[in-house]
Amino acid sequence: MESELMEVFATLPQQGPGSDEVGRRVLGSLKESLPASPEIADFGCGTGRSTFLLADAFPRGRICGIDLNSEFCAVLATGIETRGLSGRVSVLNRDMLRSGLYTGSLDLIWSEGAAYTVGFDNALSCWHELLAQDGLCVVSECEWLRMDAPKEIRDYWAALYPGMRTTEENRRRARLLGFDAIDHVVLPAEAWEAYHEPLLEALSGRENLHAALVEIGRERQMIRRYNKYFGYALHVLKRCSTVG
Repeated sequence: MESELMEVFATLPQQGPGSDEVGRRVLGSLKESLPASPEIADFGCGTGRSTFLLADAFPRGRICGIDLNSEFCAVLATGIETRGLSGRVSVLNRDMLRSGLYTGSLDLIWSEGAAYTVGFDNALSCWHELLAQDGLCVVSECEWLRMDAPKEIRDYWAALYPGMRTTEENRRRARLLGFDAIDHVVLPAEAWEAYHEPLLEALSGRENLHAALVEIGRERQMIRRYNKYFGYALHVLKRCSTVG
């Protein structure tokens, strides 16, 4: 079932919660802090929604999309060719923690909805050494926005993501791993709808993926009911010279 589900995800415009509007706003705020022709990596790029967002925001930049899923990478490669971006946008089918990119080679790291697969701390620890001095990292993480969440939603995430932390806990970990917190933007409920709606439509009527349909449907109910208690947030971080 896993491979069939990944085939479905490969047909979708995005593989997790995300907002182009929020992304553009965050990127716009970073432009003055980056070189005119930045070196950028999009870790866990999926089929390229954020990769192309980065390419549009930095028309003189070089962007590399990195994802472990070969189907996602194939879709992204086709999109790069179709858009005529092969001169400055590339794709690597690799593990996010073993990308093969050089130490200090990146001005900006972007990662939406992917760091949890390897662990927020592991991702930041690995990416710190890839960034140039004062390089920037924008990474999303699902986190508790309030500590008074009802039992139903606490139990839900205890089963799915037992290590989920609060915003301040994630900021503290980022500081210990060598980053200064620059900004923090919680994705709106619409960012979840943009992910859930096409996914539920793609799963509808596929009996072999009924369990996934039920699971995603429940997730949608949880975010609609409890989105003031938890959510995906973009952490905008700046690399420091020291760790700890």
